[in-house]
Amino acid sequence: MHGRHPYDLSQYVDIETSNKWLTNADLFTETEGFLTAIQDQFIITRNYKNYILKLPDTEELSRRCIKESETIQHITAACEQLAPTEYVD
Repeated sequence: MHGRHPYDLSQYVDIETSNKWLTNADLFTETEGFLTAIQDQFIITRNYKNYILKLPDTEELSRRCIKESETIQHITAACEQLAPTEYVD
């Protein structure tokens, strides 16, 4: 899973602009590590439990909207309940 963020950057977005927060945000080391873990999709979501940990009887659908697979991308930008409010904040 580690290294997914650099791969995604090379595929979809402006690398310099997308990584600017690493040098300009004045974050605590722990906060930077947590954000990088989120970008690398190393956070325990239902999708992670189901496909990476392969835990039996794991519900895959999002806990909020119960319509799509609970992935980092869904939580941060696609969930119809979270995206209109939490994403903007």
